[in-house]
Amino acid sequence: MKKKILYITSLVLILLAAASTWSYYCLNPSSDRVNKAKANIKVYSHYELIQNGKTILRFDEDTTTLAANFMNRWALIPSCEGRL
Repeated sequence: MKKKILYITSLVLILLAAASTWSYYCLNPSSDRVNKAKANIKVYSHYELIQNGKTILRFDEDTTTLAANFMNRWALIPSCEGRL
């Protein structure tokens, strides 16, 4: 009976240690993981003034560049449904 209790206690402690390690790894990313999650977003746009289907005036292109980081939708579960 004592061996069974010791076995169950050891198993619970091992599972608790594994869960703690996993949650620490997911919630505290390393600088290498943060750098790999970086992205650049570029938005190109131009404007035209059209009258009766003809272009009267066309403005030059405008480019906006934004820095973004990918974040998982759920903190502890890796997924491809993240956000930028």
